[in-house]
Amino acid sequence: MEKSSTLKSSLKSFLSNLWDLILVNILWIVCSLPIVTMGPATCAAYSVMLKTVDDETVPTAREFFRAFGSNFVRGLLLGLIGLGMMLLIAADLWFAVNKGGDMGTGYFVISGILGVLFFIYIIYVFPLQARFENTIGGHIMNAFKLAVIAPGKTLLMCLIYAVLPLSILVLPRVAVYYLGWFYLLFTVSLPVFMNSRILMKIFSSLTGETNNES
Repeated sequence: MEKSSTLKSSLKSFLSNLWDLILVNILWIVCSLPIVTMGPATCAAYSVMLKTVDDETVPTAREFFRAFGSNFVRGLLLGLIGLGMMLLIAADLWFAVNKGGDMGTGYFVISGILGVLFFIYIIYVFPLQARFENTIGGHIMNAFKLAVIAPGKTLLMCLIYAVLPLSILVLPRVAVYYLGWFYLLFTVSLPVFMNSRILMKIFSSLTGETNNES
C-alpha cells in the first residue's frame, strides 16, 4: 500500500512538472511574439523554473506574468543587448563568407569569439535577473565571472541549449515533422528547466558573490 502511494505521488509530481513545462513554453511563445519581448519572457520562464527546482510551490501562470511584469524593463534591455550580439555575429559571418582569404578567416575568428560570449550571456544574464537584485552591468559582469568559475557547467548548459535546435538540422525531415509537437511544447521550457537545476547548484555555492552589487 505504501509503495503504491509513493508511486502515485511520484506520477502526480511528474505530470504536474510536465504540465508546468508545457504551460511555461506556451506562455513564453505568446509573450515573445513581438520578438523584442523575448528578454522579459525568458526572465519569467527562469523565475518559474528556478523556484520549481528549489521546491518552491508557485502558481505557474501567475508567477510567470508576475515575473514578466517585474522584469519587463531590465529584461527588455538585456534582450535587446542579446539581439544586438546576434546581429554582430551574423554580420561577421556574412563578411567572412563574402571576403574570403585572410580577411574572411579573421571575420570567422571574430564571429566565433562573439558566439562564445553570446552563449555565456544568454545562459546567465536572464536567470541572474530573475533571481537576484543587481544593475544590468552587474548582471553582465557576474555572468562572465560565473563562466570562468564554472567552465564545465557552463559548457554543459551550452550543449543543453544547442541540442534541440541542432536536432532540427540533423534529424530527417520526416522525424522533425512528427516531432513538431514536441518542439512546440518544450523547445524553451525544457532547456530552461534543465539549466535551472545546474544554475541552482552554482547559485547556492556563490550566492554572496552573485548577489553583490557591482
